[in-house]
Amino acid sequence: MAANILIIETNNFLCEHLFWHMDKKDWRIFKSRQQKDVTQILKIHKIDVVLLDLSDLKKEGLALLKMIKKMRPAIQVITINSGEQISLSIEGMKLGAFDDFLMPLNVDSLICRIREAYQKKKGEKKNKGAKDERNEVIAGGR
Repeated sequence: MAANILIIETNNFLCEHLFWHMDKKDWRIFKSRQQKDVTQILKIHKIDVVLLDLSDLKKEGLALLKMIKKMRPAIQVITINSGEQISLSIEGMKLGAFDDFLMPLNVDSLICRIREAYQKKKGEKKNKGAKDERNEVIAGGR
């Protein structure tokens, strides 16, 4: 099954750059620039990993991260930022980002982390299902 990746950025540089390096059969990529579009995509599609470019979005990007984690806590978010705005990266990690990359980034390393984030999301979903089953057995046994 292909991972659903949402890329949120104001320019298409990151999306186009990643698109050429990713194996398309393993990824289904969605793009967005506005909160309204992000909300709609999250409602319609089961997104696994979000790449969030904080370098242009700044505080608006952090607000998007909060909104994503509130709507879909299991989604793994990887922030991308410039080294000049490290405080945004730190705040993003505090808000629950899976990882943070600074520009210029190593695409191979980013792709590796996307795969790890996807595996983490799949593991959390599997663990949640097992926990729910145990709770049902316990509740049913009383």
